[in-house]
Amino acid sequence: MVERLSRRGPNPGSRFWGCSGYPECRGTRPLEPSVPVAEMSARSDIAGRSARSMFEVRRTRHRTKVRERRSELLLLGVMVIIAGVVIGTSGDRIGPNWTFFGWMFAVFGGAWTVAELIGLPDEILSWRRGAAGEEETGRLLGTLPPEFRVLHDRRVPNSRANIDHIVVGPTGIFAIETKSYAGRMTIREGELFVAGRRRTPILAQANWEADMVRSVVRRAGIQSDVAAIICVHRAELPRNAPTVDGVTIVDGVGMIKRLTNSETTLAESDVDQVWATLDRALRPA
Repeated sequence: MVERLSRRGPNPGSRFWGCSGYPECRGTRPLEPSVPVAEMSARSDIAGRSARSMFEVRRTRHRTKVRERRSELLLLGVMVIIAGVVIGTSGDRIGPNWTFFGWMFAVFGGAWTVAELIGLPDEILSWRRGAAGEEETGRLLGTLPPEFRVLHDRRVPNSRANIDHIVVGPTGIFAIETKSYAGRMTIREGELFVAGRRRTPILAQANWEADMVRSVVRRAGIQSDVAAIICVHRAELPRNAPTVDGVTIVDGVGMIKRLTNSETTLAESDVDQVWATLDRALRPA
């Protein structure tokens, strides 16, 4: 017998053992405990949850440090502004261009002070951009047909890493890594660049995540491959969705096309079984 998910009858959403020869064989047996689909999918299964949480934690820590140094930052900023004003008002007596330099120095002092007191470092903002990208991917995955199953933000066992999204559907199993980059993406000799910055390591990351999903599936006795996808938001991607080192790189629209336009490889009962297996093995991050 194989594990199945009830879609009709008196207990929709419950799991049970069903005959592997269905529909010729219709034998069933209860599976305890039975967990409804709605309950399974409600367990903190939110796209971008861990990235958003990390952003909030780091922002709070940064704000605390700024409050502790507020007097020091204000004093330094005021000193720079005053120095700039003094140079700006007496620059004609010092030499050419000193007036302009002085006022620019004062403006810089004011801008620096405001940025230090209110702004956030880029390493913290990157967590917010990442969370927003994962949330957008989650929104797009929510538009998939009902025969597709989606898991978000799942922790890899014995690791601090997490998998952004896992999709199981008639077209197969997909491990999806979300990235949010600004700039043009180029591929040269197997190397990946965005806005001139080398981003090749994300290919190994996506393949590793697909391997983790594949290992869970195969330990459960399910012989199905797992495709690695990187969904990139904001960047200008090549016209045709490239596949580099076995990883397909797409934008949000391309991701949905990739998931829905492939040939059917999993039966409905297999989709339910794979999804339930992954849901149990990979906990929400």
